Amino acid sequence: MATDQAPLVLKEASSGVIARTLAKPHRLTVIVCFLAIYLIWGSTYLAIRYAVETIPPLYTAGLRHLTAGSILLCWCLAKRLRPTGPQIRASIIIGTC
Repeated sequence: MATDQAPLVLKEASSGVIARTLAKPHRLTVIVCFLAIYLIWGSTYLAIRYAVETIPPLYTAGLRHLTAGSILLCWCLAKRLRPTGPQIRASIIIGTC
């Protein structure tokens, strides 16, 4: 199923024809998702604002990428997905450059 589509719900009409409609998302789910976006993006912009004033830009970018990469690596390891040797080597080369 594509991530941009809601799950389909099949309903049988009185004439025996099956109608395809999209499932409605729960209101609470939508509110929580928007709240997460506001908090994550808002805190990111706030952190960038203060980091630009105190830390050199390349250090800030490196720290952001190191943090994001560490989070993604932990996520993959939690799902038992191990990076291969060529992937690790390519990541080290790109990170060094």
